[in-house]
Amino acid sequence: LPAPDGRAVFLLAGDQAFAWPLDQRAAAPAGTLPARAVLAAAGKGRLAVATAEGVAVYDDFDPTKPLAAKPSRTLTETAAGCRSLAVSPDGSKVAYCGDAAQTVVVGAATGKTLRTLPVRTVAVSLAFNPTGDTLAVLGRDGYLRLFPAGDPLNADLWKVRVQRGQKGTVAFSPDGKLIASSSSGQIKVVSAADGAEVLTVGGLFENGLVQQVAFSPNGRLLLAASEGAEGGVRVWELATQSLVRTFATGYGTIYRLGVFGDGTRVASAGAEEAITVWDMTGRHGRSAPAAPDLTTAWGSLGSPDAAGHAAAQVLAAGGDKSVSTIATGVAAMRATRARVAQRVKELGSNDFNVREAAARDLVRIGAPSLAAVQQAAATSDSAEVRKRAAD
Repeated sequence: LPAPDGRAVFLLAGDQAFAWPLDQRAAAPAGTLPARAVLAAAGKGRLAVATAEGVAVYDDFDPTKPLAAKPSRTLTETAAGCRSLAVSPDGSKVAYCGDAAQTVVVGAATGKTLRTLPVRTVAVSLAFNPTGDTLAVLGRDGYLRLFPAGDPLNADLWKVRVQRGQKGTVAFSPDGKLIASSSSGQIKVVSAADGAEVLTVGGLFENGLVQQVAFSPNGRLLLAASEGAEGGVRVWELATQSLVRTFATGYGTIYRLGVFGDGTRVASAGAEEAITVWDMTGRHGRSAPAAPDLTTAWGSLGSPDAAGHAAAQVLAAGGDKSVSTIATGVAAMRATRARVAQRVKELGSNDFNVREAAARDLVRIGAPSLAAVQQAAATSDSAEVRKRAAD
């Protein structure tokens, strides 16, 4: 878990807690757990740790400070053999699924059961939405369901079919509008409102398993931890549905991800028994971009794939120097837009030569003219304009 100030990472390994200041090469002991940790989750001021016997809850949790000597309370009823665990972002609720294949939501401060979900299936992953009032449940039965977190009514809000698997993971986007889940090598992103599919990515890794998914803090990127000999972290841009970054240690499976609050870095942990922090900006160790780099980046900004994402990173790294580049580019875009509008109008000219010249110029302009030409082909009052625009 990255600390809020971005300067350290809080770790659990076995029955030990550690704090790793990123300006140092080693982690320092930060406490001992009552038993070996199986799973862990944190919300505001609260940490939940699943062991073989139950779920230990720590109040007043601060990832920059040593862990308390004892947990504030331990949840044991139906929590033994915990298979999945989640803490609401505000730290007020804990959800878990144990050996009984029953998912339970409890008040984190009291341990009192708020509701027991009606579905009797092993929940392989759980996630609260940002406000903590709904709970996403990825079941071993091959369904992703959304439940009211505190409503005792025996009903789900919706359910959608996903690939069945023994393992899986689920996560909400920061704005709560999307849910990402992975199972048996397939990642599916759906609308939190109704479960409608937004994006599906399959066939990712050589043995087909994804260990964890997470969103960037701005909700624009989706990250996945991969399994296998060449395991690593893969990053997709949701707007273009394109793979924009791949990080790999070469040491095997990545099991855990921790995204830093400012979105510039991500920490991964895996089979190599090491924690690695990755630079998400693509600028680590590089000097500030020069004017030609900024101009090139502006030209690539509209690319519908990874190049556009990389260009945005370069322009962001340029800081104030990028402002003039962007202003010049926007002015050129406006001039091009006016030129396109004029050429589309000229497609209906009474002069054949004007019509021909306008068509050639629109082709020459290329992609920036496409939207206007498509609209003209569909809606123009002039039959001549519609025909030439369609051509």
